[in-house]
Amino acid sequence: HWLDPVKTVYKQLKELIVSTKKNDKTATDNQSVNPMVLCFRVKFYPADPMSLHEEITRYFLFLQLRRDLHHGRLLCPPSDANLLAAYIIQSELGDYDIQDHPPGYVSQFKMLPKQTPKIEEQITEIHKTLAKQVPSEAENNFLKKAATLDTYGVDPHQVKDQKGNQLYLGITHQGIMTFHGNRRTHLFVWTQIKRIVYEGKMFIVHVHTAEKQQPIGYKCPTTSACKYLWRCAVEQQFFFTLSSSINAPKVRSGGSLLTRGSKFRFSGRCQTEAIAASGGISRPGPSFTRSSSLPNFSHKKDGKSSLRNTTMPRDAAIKEAKARFNELPVDVPGQTKTEANKLIVTDKETENVVEKAPIASSESSDEVSVSRAMQGVTAAPPTEEKELESPGSAPNSLQIPESADSCIKKLFKHFLVSISFLFSRCIFNFSLSSFFFVFFFLCLLFSLSSFFFVFFFLCLLFSFFSFSFFFFLLFFFIFLLFFFLLSFFFFLFSSFLFFFLFSSFLFSFSSFLFSFSLFLFFFCLSPFVFFLLFPSIFF
Repeated sequence: HWLDPVKTVYKQLKELIVSTKKNDKTATDNQSVNPMVLCFRVKFYPADPMSLHEEITRYFLFLQLRRDLHHGRLLCPPSDANLLAAYIIQSELGDYDIQDHPPGYVSQFKMLPKQTPKIEEQITEIHKTLAKQVPSEAENNFLKKAATLDTYGVDPHQVKDQKGNQLYLGITHQGIMTFHGNRRTHLFVWTQIKRIVYEGKMFIVHVHTAEKQQPIGYKCPTTSACKYLWRCAVEQQFFFTLSSSINAPKVRSGGSLLTRGSKFRFSGRCQTEAIAASGGISRPGPSFTRSSSLPNFSHKKDGKSSLRNTTMPRDAAIKEAKARFNELPVDVPGQTKTEANKLIVTDKETENVVEKAPIASSESSDEVSVSRAMQGVTAAPPTEEKELESPGSAPNSLQIPESADSCIKKLFKHFLVSISFLFSRCIFNFSLSSFFFVFFFLCLLFSLSSFFFVFFFLCLLFSFFSFSFFFFLLFFFIFLLFFFLLSFFFFLFSSFLFFFLFSSFLFSFSSFLFSFSLFLFFFCLSPFVFFLLFPSIFF
């Protein structure tokens, strides 16, 4: 899940913990919460990485794509994967030197999901051909190559098609695409997508082409996963298609007659505004150092440091397990305590952490969990215990102290909001039900009166023309048969409508009143139809 810059971090983490406990039926209130990982990540992958103005921005994108390649998200043919890995080594170590780089040095670099000695030999041969490329040039070549791949910028979501086939749905700058294993099956560009909605677990994309217009639906594992997928898709569409964020509309989906559904309002800058703001920067680019997360090979065995690739610092004592992806777990409390204003970052070095990507290969795609496919945030690498104190703070973990008066005010405010909502809903249901019940009795009265009127009219007709009693009974029997058949038809239709609405509204009391009122309405509509059709048929 991505943090909303408008809301506070503490509030969003608390909401995430509450929703997690609701989904996990085995969790208890006193159960400790696992440390949550907050990471700095790239949310919107640019269509052209070279359009990024500053080198430090391209470097951050390079780090993100390097992580995607390692986790199996950036899927590509073996030849392209070996070339990307060689660019990483060139950026980290510089030119190949037989004295600095002993045989098997590539095995110390974990760059690919499945890295074998044979693949490492191929990477070494490619690394030899990349001589005289400085780190920035190697990173730019890496970005250019990665941008041409189908899985560039894909955040996979686990879905199923109408046949029940397991697919992964990705959202990129091009549009919405689906993958079956390692193969891309469909691509719906943003110009073809006119509307994106969700209903329960169904994620629906309305695609308009020159030939036809059709909605295409995919089933998500849960309703919350479908809602999250909808928000991601709408946000990506607005970012890459809007000319100005001011023109972003407020969209709503997932609602019904008695539920509000979910709403989304795009915040921040769109791609056009970001590129324009980046192009208007006149200051020189900020200076930065590339912190290597890989083993140090720039020192020779005799202790003399190699001078090649001097732009890369090699003397910083940074452990690979500690700063590989700069991911530190943050302990988030389950309840608010007044004695805390300290951030504790802890983890044990003895923990074995295995990071898995939602898409690794066709063999392992079935073993990916739904939460990993939704969140894209995996477990943190083992780190040493740290304690970061804010100025003037004391005890425990990330908590916000609140006084008793503020808690009472919040509780009273929530109580008033709940009472007003229940009162308005009761008034709405009562007024709606009263209207339909009154209409039902009026229709019933009219149906009885129309029945006796037709009966009296038949009696006068047969007595005036002196027809036999047999013809009178025959006409009266046809009249009753037609009346009951029409009533039975409306009864079936109104019953089907009643049970459909009642089941779709999750069997609530308000849905029962509304559905039953509609049932009475359509059932009592039959006398009107009969009164209009009977004279035209028999007279």
